[in-house]
Amino acid sequence: MTTPRLEATPHGTGLDVLVIGGGPAGSVAARALARDGHRVALVDRGTHPRWKVCGCCLSGRGVAELEREGLNGIIAQLGARRPRRLVIRHAGRDVRLPVDGTVVVSRSGLDTALLDAARDAGVDLYTGWSATLGALEEGSRGVRIRRGDDRAELRARIVIGATGLTPVPATDGTTSPDVATAPGSRIGIGAVLPACGFGDRGPMPDHIHMVVGREGYVGISTLEDGRIDVAAAIDTAAVRNAGGPGAAVMALLRDAGHPCPRIPPDLGWRGTPELTRAADRPGAERLLLIGDAASYVEPFTGEGMTWAIEDARAVVPHVTAILEGADPLQVLAAWTADRQDRSTRGRRLVRAVAWISRSEWRIRTTLGILRTAPVLAKPFVRSATSPLPLQQDTP
Repeated sequence: MTTPRLEATPHGTGLDVLVIGGGPAGSVAARALARDGHRVALVDRGTHPRWKVCGCCLSGRGVAELEREGLNGIIAQLGARRPRRLVIRHAGRDVRLPVDGTVVVSRSGLDTALLDAARDAGVDLYTGWSATLGALEEGSRGVRIRRGDDRAELRARIVIGATGLTPVPATDGTTSPDVATAPGSRIGIGAVLPACGFGDRGPMPDHIHMVVGREGYVGISTLEDGRIDVAAAIDTAAVRNAGGPGAAVMALLRDAGHPCPRIPPDLGWRGTPELTRAADRPGAERLLLIGDAASYVEPFTGEGMTWAIEDARAVVPHVTAILEGADPLQVLAAWTADRQDRSTRGRRLVRAVAWISRSEWRIRTTLGILRTAPVLAKPFVRSATSPLPLQQDTP
């Protein structure tokens, strides 16, 4: 059995911070804390580069958050595309809206680059290891990790859960927040097509295409390597009635009058758990949840990665407070209030759009208005792409 090498910190407690999850939220948080001089490890069950179901759109706000962390070079290095238009199709008709600041970048490229940046900052990476939350003991929390027959137990003064839509696993007798899904929540579906996947009727590389139907919507965008990312949010009943995730996407595209893929995807159709969900609290004692692990709202505007990165930056002062001796439960209360405030301000528009998308009449009415007066979409575009002011988050 192989045991990961751990070195004692000056505090004599093993790790200061252990991050579970290697997506944008986990990597950015781990890197920031390591740069502050803390002993940080990150455990991720996946091996990289990896593909995930995602619309692969990072808003101007998200780009600005990376710049604030000194990671602005990553977007250019990856060759991310900068689309000019958002084209929304419904019932065979299009609405074209300007896009300002959003980039399209593959999750395999972005996640790997952010993990590399975390490693360069001094974070110990354990990729390919699953993690299970353990018990509290003497001012720290244990985490059991496993890869095949290899097992080890790590201890850290604070654990950050950044596990996306998968709840943080916990052993019996430990405290892990319960996650509840919203009634009627849609599931995510995705695949990646080769560049010629739609034949000669494929998407324009400088456009993001959104195809809206009565049972969900499909986003189509061109990645930096020319392949085509397809990501959808569709009612569970529609997926079941169609006979599977790929068939449900095809049915929605046909109903909206959009071309369907002509050849199989490079990466087969994959689904996610139900999308709109929230933990009953964003953490527990010496555990703080960030990103999708804490809550997730069906992101028609492609704001998922941006929210994750904002959470990663915002959690740093709260973690630092615990490391400096603050009461972990008081910090958890402060983190709960912090997230609630930012969520209320930042996700109001997304909830409104999700509400519109669940009614054929509301869809037709809204798109009809935007088709006649596109200028009315400016608040939508501004909210989805503009940076938020810097927050002074102190517990």
